[in-house]
Amino acid sequence: MKKKILFIIGSPNQTTQMYQIYLQLKEEFDCYFTQFFPGDWMMDAAVALKTMETTILSGHFRQKGEQFVAAHGLKYDYRGSQLGNTYDLIFMCIDISYPPIARRTKTIWVQEGMIDPITPWAKWVKRLRLPAYFAVRTSLNGSMNRADIYCAASEGYKEYFANMGTERDRIVVTGMINFDNASQYLYNDFPYHDYVLVCTSDIRETFRDEDRVSFIKHCVDIANGRPLIFKLHPNEQLERAHREIKENTPDGT
Repeated sequence: MKKKILFIIGSPNQTTQMYQIYLQLKEEFDCYFTQFFPGDWMMDAAVALKTMETTILSGHFRQKGEQFVAAHGLKYDYRGSQLGNTYDLIFMCIDISYPPIARRTKTIWVQEGMIDPITPWAKWVKRLRLPAYFAVRTSLNGSMNRADIYCAASEGYKEYFANMGTERDRIVVTGMINFDNASQYLYNDFPYHDYVLVCTSDIRETFRDEDRVSFIKHCVDIANGRPLIFKLHPNEQLERAHREIKENTPDGT
């Protein structure tokens, strides 16, 4: 009988990264997927009160994740508890919430993107041993020393996680699947050329300040007449972001 693996997915980036790992393991293991889920009663309560609708715990992110699983013919086991399975290994992108199933199972944490800079508030959260998600941002992700193995994007991130409290011997530098193979994008049928690409963030959606209009105008100055293409963060309020772009960029953006 094949050993069972549970992949915890979340944002589109996290989901596609886990899917790529699955493709390398699917012949040898019995693989299942679940959307990221609450790890304690406080998170359960927040979801029940519908305050997490713009996070990977619920709302359109959960819907997208479950649609991805269905579209690719994958097996889904929400929370790892719906099908009666006992898992031998769990892959995850987040360790700031650690549900009971992860505590009793071997786990591998995989870095899926950049980590927010550490803040004074995050330092207090860690010092007082409050739930790490109280830091709000991702600055403590990868620093909780809970997973058996940590897959870091670089030597620099390995140092960061080690300095933040994760045992150095647990950290392996693997790179990031979704971003490291840049050469695969050299040959493509994308129809646009000689443009300025603007990638925005979800700073405002994570309760921080951003002067988006000034940022857009600065990008227009940098473009200096060249076309602009905006790649919005999937967690943004899209209607607001579209309106700001249309109001502050030249025609044809």
